Amino acid sequence: MRQIFTSARLETVEGVAKLLEDAGIATRIRNGRSYKGGYSRGFSYRDAPSASQPSVWVVHPDDYANARQLLREAGLLEPGPQSLGSFVSGGYAATAEQPPAKKASTPARIRAGVLVGIAAVLLMSAFWQQQEKPAMTPTSRSAPQPAADTKIVEPATTYIVETPPALARTLAAHITAEHGLENVCLLRDGQPMPDENRETSHCDDSSDHIHIRNYRTDGSGSGEVEATWQRDGKPQHAHYRVRREGYDWQVLK
Repeated sequence: MRQIFTSARLETVEGVAKLLEDAGIATRIRNGRSYKGGYSRGFSYRDAPSASQPSVWVVHPDDYANARQLLREAGLLEPGPQSLGSFVSGGYAATAEQPPAKKASTPARIRAGVLVGIAAVLLMSAFWQQQEKPAMTPTSRSAPQPAADTKIVEPATTYIVETPPALARTLAAHITAEHGLENVCLLRDGQPMPDENRETSHCDDSSDHIHIRNYRTDGSGSGEVEATWQRDGKPQHAHYRVRREGYDWQVLK
C-alpha cells in the first residue's frame, strides 16, 4: 500500500477515500474513527499536534497513478512531485515553502557579515598606522646621528704628534727581537736617536736602521705608529697599535 492523502480533518479523509472507492480503487484509512457512526454536524480534528493524522492509502500499487490523477482533477492534490507520499492542500504547501525563502536570505546575511568584518579590519589597520607614525618619526630623524658623530669625531680628535722617545725605544726593541736584527740604528721622526747609555748614536752604513715615525693619537694615551726597517737588504714597513700605561708602553700590534 502507498499513502496518497492526509489531512487533520477526518471527514475530508473519509470523503477522499469514498471518491476513490467510487472510481473502483481499493483504499484503506489509517488513524481514522475508532468507532462506526454517523457524521456529526461539526468537524472533527486531531487535537494533539503530535498525533498521527488520518490518511488514505491505496491498496494496489497499480492504482496509485489513477488515484493521483483523480485527486489532482478534484483539486485535492497539488501538481508536481510530492515527497514520500505526503499530499496536502495548496494553502498548507505554500506555508511549508516559507522556511526555504528565509534560507535563501542566509547567503545575503553572510555576505553582509563578511563586508562588516572587512570594514572593521581596514579601520583597525588605519588606526594602528596612525599610532605608529609619531613613534617612527623621531627614530628616523635620530638614526643618522651616530654616523654623523663618527664622521666628525674621528678626524677632529686624531692627529699626528712627536713620537715619544720611550715609545720609539720600546717599539725598536720589539722589532729587533721579533726579526732578529743586530747593530740597530734607531731613528725617531727622521732624526737619529742616541743610545740610553751615551749621548750620541752609533749609526753607520753597517747598521740596521729602524725608523719610528708618524705617531697618531687622540690624546687618550693610545694610538698608532709607523715603523720601517731593512732585513736582508729589503725594506720592511708596518703599523703598530700602542698604548701607554704609566711610564711604559705596550705594543698591541
